Amino acid sequence: MASFEASELTPRVLNAALVALCKRNFYGATDVKIDELAASLYAKETSGLDSVAAVAHLSAAEGVLKQAARENWDPAAVEEAVTRLNLSPPLAEAIGRFWRNERTKVCVQLILTPS
Repeated sequence: MASFEASELTPRVLNAALVALCKRNFYGATDVKIDELAASLYAKETSGLDSVAAVAHLSAAEGVLKQAARENWDPAAVEEAVTRLNLSPPLAEAIGRFWRNERTKVCVQLILTPS
């Protein structure tokens, strides 16, 4: 799993990535491509990540979101899972805050979407 520790990702950029990943995974947005998202959100000069690492970064966040949605994790479970990603405290808090705000909508969408 990719580590978030090496990047200079801000909570605001991470939130934008999480919004796009939710659209991609739970709301049927087929136009959200992970490599394009990585290129637009992770400038190598500011994030310190090359394109392969940026995609791995987003894939790790996507994996946490998908598992959290499938298993209807509470915010505490999400916060525990993101500690394994070596997140800085502000980024861990950003993911926890995002999930607190989106959890119900995502879980309802999973129920309404035929598999």
